[in-house]
Amino acid sequence: MEQLTLNEASIEKLYSDYGEPSVRRAMRNINRGSAALDEYSPGWANKIVPSTLDLSVAEFCVCGQVFGAQMAWSVPAQFRRFSKSLGFDDMRKPYINYGLLDDLWTPFVIARAKRGRRIEFSIPA
Repeated sequence: MEQLTLNEASIEKLYSDYGEPSVRRAMRNINRGSAALDEYSPGWANKIVPSTLDLSVAEFCVCGQVFGAQMAWSVPAQFRRFSKSLGFDDMRKPYINYGLLDDLWTPFVIARAKRGRRIEFSIPA
């Protein structure tokens, strides 16, 4: 599988803004979430408009853009139940940080749509 590597300056800024453990956890969760999206909605990255991606707003979050504005009825149950571990909003409590998720999902979606095949974050050691 192809790895998406963020440049060192981007990683350092994310670590500075959100803390290294949170960034690493969010990257792992996004890798799991993208794999689940590949299974349930092939071509999902092409349904997302990166410039409007906002995980704090249901209709502009990853699931809202992939499954539709009425996502509560259309999102597969595993996405709702395990949304935190898949890198999506929990819908019951705030996640690590919406800004962090936006900062990671946006380049991930752009790279995924551009490459047209499955990718995952390369998590720095």
